[in-house]
Order: sequence, then structure tokens, then C-alpha cells
Amino acid sequence: MRKTASYRVLRLSGFCTDPEEADKKIREAIGWGVQLQKRTVRMIKLERLLRSSVGTGKVEKLALKLAKETRGGRSGVVEERERMRMVRRKVLLLMRDKARDAKEDADLAKIQFCKAKSRMWKVIPMESRVGEEIWEVMRGEMGGEWKERMKQMEKSVNYLVKKHKNMRREEVPETWKGIKITDQALGDEIQLPPPFLGEQVGQVSDAAKEVLQLPPKTAVYSKILIEDIQMEVNKAVDAKARWTDMEMKQREESGQSREEAEEEERQETEVYNRVEGTLKLANMRVTDLPTNKEVFLPDERPDDVEVGLQGFSAEVMEIARKYIKEKVDARGNVKECNLNVTQQAGLKDIQKLVKEGHIVTKTDKSGRQCLLTEIEYIQIGEHHVERDQVKTRKETEQNEDNLNAHALQFCRLLGLCDGQNCARRLKSAVLNQNTLPPSLYFTIKDHKAWTPGEILPARPVCGAVRAHNGQLGFMITQVIDAVSDLLARKQGTESDSTPDTLAAIKEDINCNDDVKDLVFFSTDVKSLYPSLQGEQCAAIVARLVRESDLKVEGVNWDQAALYLALTLARERVEELELQETIPIWKKAGGRGRHPGITTKEVKAPLQENKDWGKSLFHPPSRAATVEEKKLILSLCVEQGLLAAMDGHLYNWHLEVKKQVEGLGIGSDLTRAVARLVMLDWDNRFINLVQENKLTLYSYTRFVDDTANGMAALPPGTRWGEEEGYMVFLPHLEEEDKEVQADMRTMREVVRMGNSLSTMIQLTGDCPSANESGKMPLLNTQVWVEENKLMHENYRKPMANPLTMLAMSAMPAKMKRTVLTQEVVRIRRNISLELPWETTVKHLNDFSSRMRASGYDEKYRFEIIKSGVEGFEKMIEEENTGGRPINQRRTWNQDQRQKKKELQKKNWYSKGGYDVPLFVPHTPGGELAKRMRRAEAQNHQGRKIRFKIVEKGGVTLEKMLRRSNPWSSENCGRADCFPCEGGEGGSCWREGVTYTLFCVECGEKVAAYFGESGRNGYTRGKEHFEKKLAKDEDNSVLWLHSLHHHQGRVDIQYTMKVTGSYTEPLDRQTMERVQISSFKGPVLMNRRNEMGGVRVERMQYRRWGGNS
Repeated sequence: MRKTASYRVLRLSGFCTDPEEADKKIREAIGWGVQLQKRTVRMIKLERLLRSSVGTGKVEKLALKLAKETRGGRSGVVEERERMRMVRRKVLLLMRDKARDAKEDADLAKIQFCKAKSRMWKVIPMESRVGEEIWEVMRGEMGGEWKERMKQMEKSVNYLVKKHKNMRREEVPETWKGIKITDQALGDEIQLPPPFLGEQVGQVSDAAKEVLQLPPKTAVYSKILIEDIQMEVNKAVDAKARWTDMEMKQREESGQSREEAEEEERQETEVYNRVEGTLKLANMRVTDLPTNKEVFLPDERPDDVEVGLQGFSAEVMEIARKYIKEKVDARGNVKECNLNVTQQAGLKDIQKLVKEGHIVTKTDKSGRQCLLTEIEYIQIGEHHVERDQVKTRKETEQNEDNLNAHALQFCRLLGLCDGQNCARRLKSAVLNQNTLPPSLYFTIKDHKAWTPGEILPARPVCGAVRAHNGQLGFMITQVIDAVSDLLARKQGTESDSTPDTLAAIKEDINCNDDVKDLVFFSTDVKSLYPSLQGEQCAAIVARLVRESDLKVEGVNWDQAALYLALTLARERVEELELQETIPIWKKAGGRGRHPGITTKEVKAPLQENKDWGKSLFHPPSRAATVEEKKLILSLCVEQGLLAAMDGHLYNWHLEVKKQVEGLGIGSDLTRAVARLVMLDWDNRFINLVQENKLTLYSYTRFVDDTANGMAALPPGTRWGEEEGYMVFLPHLEEEDKEVQADMRTMREVVRMGNSLSTMIQLTGDCPSANESGKMPLLNTQVWVEENKLMHENYRKPMANPLTMLAMSAMPAKMKRTVLTQEVVRIRRNISLELPWETTVKHLNDFSSRMRASGYDEKYRFEIIKSGVEGFEKMIEEENTGGRPINQRRTWNQDQRQKKKELQKKNWYSKGGYDVPLFVPHTPGGELAKRMRRAEAQNHQGRKIRFKIVEKGGVTLEKMLRRSNPWSSENCGRADCFPCEGGEGGSCWREGVTYTLFCVECGEKVAAYFGESGRNGYTRGKEHFEKKLAKDEDNSVLWLHSLHHHQGRVDIQYTMKVTGSYTEPLDRQTMERVQISSFKGPVLMNRRNEMGGVRVERMQYRRWGGNS
């Protein structure tokens, strides 16, 4: 014990009745606390060494001695390798015993520590001032001991691993096929770039800087809470397993195989059929909508099934509880952190800075973390949003109401989920209610040049999945994407990946002997999304929908006509000669205001057929022709698109704003519109090339980046702005001969492309414009050799040099798969015609990056060998007529799409499994391994097999970066139940679980547990209003006041939002878990709200027990 602590103990014991006895008991408790820390650290040390297959010094010596005696002293290369393998086996055997003994010692110390504390508190009042100070001393001593021991332990483990693993690495070659593997072969380590700090950020600790240098996707172990594990187990057992058993029963009755049933279901739920060119949104299920708020949970299965399921549930929960008791502290943190002591301290420093107002974001291209002050971040944001309009709360509510109406009518006219008896759930999914517009945040463009003192260049980002225009945008996107897909297949200009682009280049150029005077260049659209203008884009989309061969089935033409009657000016209807097919207002020509989209007729319950007798409009005088129907549908898409784009709001710095320029940031609808507009531009560009009689060998476009292979323009050729075509100017011929052919061709083609649209303006690049003579193209760099295009792998200079870190809390299988696929990707990006030395260069770089990321020599060797050999098998497959190395998107597209859809549903079925069970990742995957062993040993009595799947840990980005740094502020509404209880900001969260409790009784005495697909404000307002109305049938709060407080109206209640979930199943299951976990005497939930939860107290309970 330190002198200062010893002195404080002596002083504090003097305040006790028996100072001598108190002093003895305090020192005894602190002594056992320190001993517990020592033994726990020793246990962790041995476990880490065991996972690294390394022993302590004595263990290594003993293992080496035993291995020599076993081998009889024989020597030779083979014998030496066998001896090393035997040493490893002996080390593992001995270390398992030592780790087991160390755990028993730590458990014994924990017991003794608890007993010593109990004896101490018998002579010292725990709740007294003296007791509090003793706690402080004890925590200080134990914390200091822990920190010092952990620091020493990490040094010791690193030393032992480095020393003894090196002794057993003779089997790893220095180089393999010329690729450097070992540390010695690789030479100096990669130097990481310094952390990205804003100019106004003050002093930052070295530990914090070390954490900021880690990739944002680096994961730490998530909290291991029994409630979360219970939720996952209940999802797997009480929902998914029961659904699976129902499906098995149906297959047995119908005599179908699993594959046949899955294919039948795929066809029944197929929304878009690209072969037939049909779109049928009636086939879409409500649960497939991104804003679905509810799933129907299955009932219990027959006893022979249910007994096995519940037995498995109890078994894995017992395993989880035991693991938590052994390996997890009281706060849910895994005792063994994957960050070292310095990084743990640095993470706490950054979290403290964030609490003080600093902002953590990430860089745009390099994937690094970035620390800024709040002032810097606001300045960056205001630079982008200063021209956008601020919206009041009333205007925001009107915007939501307007877009809800558009979404409802679109739902009717497209026949979304039609005939599935789900009108209530569908309307709930389509409508927003008090939804906060999505948050705008910024990533820093560290690849752009900037002058110190100026505002940092940044990219605005907005996650607009949940937005006022989200549901409307989703439906329109289904139509636009289907049109785009048919057009892309017809034109063949769109690329969806690097392999697709490389396959096109090979087919169009490298396998074409007629290519002459080849030049290759790329173009990039300047600020594509901000440059697109709403009305122009809507007109282009409407025209392409009208011209498309897409057949949209299940359209309700009465509802489509009504939509146009509500949104399209009558003059435009008459101009298009649709007046006979579009309803007319019954009061037309009279007094009053023409009905708008928010009329009660639109907000009425969803129904299949239009009842014109109750409508404000006269029905159309005749049915529309086929051509008129195409025009009507295109106009509906146009009007819906204009409404969705005009209603795109976002929140930034405690304000709601409307985006004025460009299409909505972050909206999937924006992506779909931009895609279709670019496909139209492709067609116009190629037509212009052909009109100018230019020789275009290859053209592909990935989003807004085009790759162009064409015959070089003759010197003196210029794009004539006034003429609108290429012209030859003899006086410039000699001047052009001094310019590289690809440079001047690219220059004039860019000018030609820029003449097509004011929205789409290009910049260009070509090999000659780069110092290396190689032009970056997606993940490759390309150049021309003898009219052939060569390519090799490319990494941007500012890219983060680290790969997925070895210490990152991600499943081992995931790391191995990701790294092996990276080797394959690098190899695929290199032309097979290039010498092997080119591949060696790139894989040497990857090997160095793996070393910097913490992977040892043996692991690097296994990854590189596996990736290279896997690619060689791909070459063999291509040479024998199988799958190409680089594939066009159209190669076996339909079969691959079917396979992809089926894999999405049954990815876990390999090995005979029926249901996945997700568990948190733990050190060494120990929790998952324990559950897998139990599942494998005891599955004979169950029809359902469970695949135990590890989830990755929580990333640094998720821990530190918030899309809305001001989300904890109160919303400012007087009727906000969550904010009234001090839960500022939680009221905006959607898909929530929450707790209501009586302030007078206390949270642990009387509580109600609920869930809602809407946000906390909306659900809380309902509870509050029903309580004020004294609604005994529908208000649990008033019912509690009535039964427990003699009907007093002054009883106060508090609402706490306890969680927010994207998936309805997660939310509904967590509500069950919270209900069943409550131990207080008064559970306010009624029986019909418990959703099948097995709890002893199934009735509403009074103070004295069940009523």
C-alpha cells in the first residue's frame, strides 16, 4: 500500500469506535482487493499467451526439453520442423493447466475480497462519510495496481510472443514466389500519417493521438449485457425457429423440398422480373418496406417442438450468465480489452473532449478519424447550408402532412402490397408522424488542397432513410430503378464495379484486332448530385418512363387519375389531351378552393376500389387507352418526384432547413434519378459521337466516371461550339502534333460532352496527364501499350495504410476472409499479360500493410498463399470455359440474381442449420465456442438446428462520431413526455422501447414497459393525453393512479426511452425481455400487452399482490 493511502487509512480508522480493529479490517480488504487485481492480471496474461500459442519462459524451456527427449536427439530439417510442432503442442498443454490454475486463484481471491469487505463494513458504516472515503482509497489502490500490472503484463506478453514465436517460425519462408513475408525481408515498417486535428483544437494527449490514427472501423468489444443476449436468443427461438418449424410443417404437407419451397416463395414475392420486364408492387410484403413498424410474432409450437426449443434457450442463457460472471465486469465491459493501456486512456481522453463539445468526424477519401472543435465544425457546415431555407415547426409539420398524403395516394395507385390483408400495417409503414428530418453531417476532404486559416473543404452527407419524403421516394425509386435496369441492359453503357469495367475493356479493346490509334481517357461529372435540377430531372424521368418497355402491373388507374386531378393543373391536363381520362372537381367553375393532395379523400383508409359516389370528383368519362395509361403513369412519377424533391428537409445545428439547390442529399431517390439521367446522357453522348463519325471502341460509366477508348482525333481537330460538331482547323495541326494524342482527344471530347447538358459538366484525365504515364481508373491505373490497354492495382496516395487491424474486435473468420479476398482483388486488378514482378510489387505493399496492422509472419504467409492460389484456380476455371475472372454485369445475370436472392434468405443453412443465433464477439470467440459446443452436443432432441454467429464489436466511428452532435438537446415542446423527465433528445428517436414509472412509487416498484415503431414524443403524447382524459380502458397510467393512489390526479410519471431499434423484431422482442426481467411488485402492463411473455405475475398487480 502506498504511503499516502496508508496514512489515510490510519486517519480514517481513528474516526471509528474501535480504531485498531477498523484499521486491521480496512487493510485486510484493500490487501485482498490488490491481490485480486494481481491474480486477475496474471490470469489474463496466461490466457493471452495461450491464444498466441506461447508459454512463459519456464514453460517454453520445459516444452523444449520434453520435445528433445521425445525425438531422441535426431537432427535434420524434417526433424527440426517436427520438433517445433511438438514444442507448440507441449506449450499448449502446459499453458492450459496454468491458465486453469490462475483462474481458480483469481476466483479464490474474489471470494476472499468479498468476505474481507463484509467484515470491514461490520465495523464501519458503509453509508457514512468515512465509508465513502474508504471506498475512494480502495478504488485508488486497486485501480493503480490494475493499471501498473496491466502495463507490465502487456510488455511481458509482447516480449514473450516476439521471442518464442520467432523460435518456431522456421517453416515460414522469407519470401514466397518472390513476395516478401517476414519482417526481415520487408525491412522498415510503414510510418503512419499524423492524426488529423483541426487548427483550433488545443493540446491533445499522445494517447488520444494514437487512437485517432486507428481506422474508424476499428472495433472494440461491445458491452455484454444479459438483456441483449436474451433478446437475440428470444428472436432466434421464439420467433425465427417457430416460423421455420411452421415452414417445415407446410413443406411436409405439400411434399416439397426446401429448395422447391424457397423458389416458389421467391417467385410469389418477386417484385421486378427483368426477363419479362414487369414490375408488380402488389407482390411486395409489408415486412420488406424499410419503414415497416411491426411483425406478427408466431404462437407456440406443439410440445414436441417447443420443449426442445425452450431447453436450448435455457441452456445458452445459462452459458451466457456463466460467461458474464467470469469475464465481464459490473458495467458490462469485457475485462480483457483489445486496446492496450495507452489506447484505452486515449479513448477516454477523446470521449471527454466530445462531452466538452469537440466533434469527431472522418475524412472523405483516406478513411481517417478527424478531431475538430465545435466552432470549426459549425463553420464548415454553415459554408454549405447558408443559402438553404430555415423552416419553422409549423412549416415542418405541414411538409410532413403533405408528403404523407402523396405517399398514401402513390401507395394506392401502384397497388403496393395489394391483396395481402395488411391495410393497417401498410398505412402505418407509409405514414410519418412527428418525424425529425434526417441530420446533415460532414466528412473532411483531406485530399483537397487548402490554406491554413481557411474553412476546411468538406462533403455534406445525410442519412435520409427516415425522412418526410422517404416512403414516397421509396415507391418512386422502385419504378425508376426498373426503368433504369431495362435501359442499362439495352445500352450496355453502365458498369457496376471494377471487374465489370475491366471485362468491358478486355472484350471491346484487348480482344479486338481492329483497334488502331488507341487512346484512353476518363471523364468525371463535376458535383453530380448538387448540379442536378429538379424540374429538368423530373421531365427526363417522365419521358423515359413513358418510352420504356417496362410493364407496371397492378396499377389502379382510377387512383392514378385522381392523383393527377389533385396535383396537376387542369390547363396541363387539357394541353396533354387527357381531360376525358382525368376526374374533374364536382364544384369546378363554382366558388371554393380546388381540393389539394391533403384532402380527406386521400387520408381515408386504404382500399382497393375507388368509390366515386363519395368522391369530390366526377369519375373519368372514359377509360384511358394503353398509350394514355403510359402517359398517366409517367405524369404520376413526375408529380411525385417533384413533391419528394421539393419536400426534402434536413436538420442542422438545432434548425430544420430545406435544401434549395440540387437533388436531396442522402436520399436513395436521388441516386435513382441520377442513374436514369446519366443513362439518358450516355445515349445522347454516343449518338453525338456517331454523328461526328468518331471511332469509339469502348465506353463504360461507373456512376459519374466514364472510361473511354477511341481512335485518336487527327491533329487540328476542335469541337465547334457554334457549329455543334467537330471541325478541322489546318492552322492548329502543327501545334497539336506537340500535344500527346490522348491529351488533345480527351480535351475536345470533354468539350463535346459539356455541350449536351448544363447540368452535366465534365472534367477529364488521361495517362499522359499523369507523371507516371498511368491513369487512375476506379481501383486500377491504366495505360496503352501497342493498342492494348494494360492495368494494375491502384491505391490512392492519401488512403489509410492500415488494413483491418489484427486486434480489432471482429470474428477471426471475417478477418481471414476479408484479407484473403483483398489479395484476390489485387491480383484481379493486374493484367495477366504483365510480368509477375508487377504482382510481387503490389503484394509486397499489402504484406507491409498487414504487418503494420498487427499480423504476424505466419498469418501473412497463410493469407497471401491462400489468395494467390485461389486466384490461380479462378484462371483455370476461366480457361476451361467457366466463370470469367472479371465478369460483365450481364454475364449469367438472371441466374446470379436468383442465387443472390436465395442466399440472402438462407446464407446460414450450410451445414444443416435452420436458424441463425447472433452473439457478441468476445476474446478468442469464447462465448460463441461454448454455445456451439452445447448446440452440437444436445441437438438430437430438437428438430431445429441453430447456427451460432458472432457479431463484430462496436467501431470507434460509432463510439465517437455522431451525425447530430446536438441530439441530446431538449426538443422544446411543452407536451414532450420524455424531455419532461430529463431525457433530452431521446424523444426524436424512432422504433423505441421505453419505460413509464410512477415517481411517487419509484422506478423499481411500479413500471410499465412498452415499444413503438414511432418516436418517443408521439408515443409519450398518447400516454399523457389518455391519462388526462382518465381513460380507464386505455390508460395504464390512470389505471395505476386509480388502483394505487385513490384516483389522485396529481401523481407524476416519467418516461424513459431505453433503446432505439431499426428492426421491428428487435424492438418487440426487447419489450418482452424487459417485461419478464422486471422484479418489482407492480407491473403496470396488462395481460394482453405482454405478447406471450412467460411471467409469474400475469395480471395487473396491486400493492398487496394480484387482484
